[in-house]
Amino acid sequence: SVLGLRAGTCTVSALRAPKGWSLAPQRVEAGAEDVQLVLEPCSHVAGQVVDADGKPMRVGVSVFSEGSGGALVHQTDADGRFRIEVPPSFVGRVSVDLPTSPLASVGADNVRAGTEDLRLVVPTANSGASGR
Repeated sequence: SVLGLRAGTCTVSALRAPKGWSLAPQRVEAGAEDVQLVLEPCSHVAGQVVDADGKPMRVGVSVFSEGSGGALVHQTDADGRFRIEVPPSFVGRVSVDLPTSPLASVGADNVRAGTEDLRLVVPTANSGASGR
């Protein structure tokens, strides 16, 4: 194994590419040689996180690309807004880390790069979760 990888297919991606650049997750066989990883200008996903009453929330937001296992947490601003750089081919989940329960999350699936108006609503104990 190379770098401790088990035999089989793995996903190579970048959690922190240079600002303005992205690396789309790429499936490769462990032990493959001459793999080319291509940085490309990034796109983004942007939106707002609000509570059930529509008030902006300052919370962590993460994006999870299909086929990729990791994500960085990005903080919303004082107005609950976020703008996260993603590869132009991004399709995945945008998730809010709930301050009351670190293991639970609210989010939206099948979000695509270029989405500008994603609205994630964090429910109260008596309401349901929603996205978009």
